[in-house]
Amino acid sequence: MFEEGFLLDCPKCGNKITVPLDACKEGRKFPCPICSAEVCFQFTEEQLAKLTEKQRRDLAQSFPLAFGRI
Repeated sequence: MFEEGFLLDCPKCGNKITVPLDACKEGRKFPCPICSAEVCFQFTEEQLAKLTEKQRRDLAQSFPLAFGRI
């Protein structure tokens, strides 16, 4: 099943990892799937809204056909 999340850099290894939305809201720790380091991200509702919009824009720019721009 698809879980809502953000594509963020692991603070230890620097690789892109999918961080679950609820973990960002709660500030919950979880292991990086690549390097196994315990990582924790915590954002306010305002920061989450900005991050969501930024990632939506990045996807629209990378995949214009999927967003009806061609």
